[in-house]
Amino acid sequence: DGEFLIKGVLGQGELGVTYEAENSRLKRKFAVLMLSRELKPTHEMMLAVRNDLRRAQQLGAGGLMPVKMLADREGIPGFATELLDGETLRARLSRGPLRVERGLAVVASVARTMEAAHKVGLVHGDLRPENIFLVRPSAKSTSAGKVMVVEHGLHHLRRRAPGLDDRLPLYKHLYRPPEQVAGVMAAGERGDVFVLG
Repeated sequence: DGEFLIKGVLGQGELGVTYEAENSRLKRKFAVLMLSRELKPTHEMMLAVRNDLRRAQQLGAGGLMPVKMLADREGIPGFATELLDGETLRARLSRGPLRVERGLAVVASVARTMEAAHKVGLVHGDLRPENIFLVRPSAKSTSAGKVMVVEHGLHHLRRRAPGLDDRLPLYKHLYRPPEQVAGVMAAGERGDVFVLG
């Protein structure tokens, strides 16, 4: 599939560092997330991620961002997605609220995407504005103008103990069902619905 040439850093988060990269064969730009070495995912965690990515492929083109699993020369897992032109819902909301019609359209699009995902047994587990991407209508991509759900399947890599995690900003806990925070419910379809509700 060609090698990825790192162009720069896009950001750093809970799971690792995301880089801007170019695929040497496809001559296209990608966002590449390389997991933190401190994360140390288990075999079971990586197997769950692979299974989710396989389920996502069953959906074909749609609102789920296609993800390809990678590994660097030291065997550290990574994930590559097309680098889209646009912004996350969180970034858009930082400039003020959406118009009612646009807000309803975004929620409806995410709901349709997650309904299709749940039908093939795929749970997101970490739906929040940072993981909803608004692609510009003018973007040179088949996803132009779409609302894309990103980071699906990666919730398996997060070791979340019951209760509030002091390492995370408090607002991130607003997107977890109370039962999940309390440790009596694992990430599942109901959690995705709770976030959208």
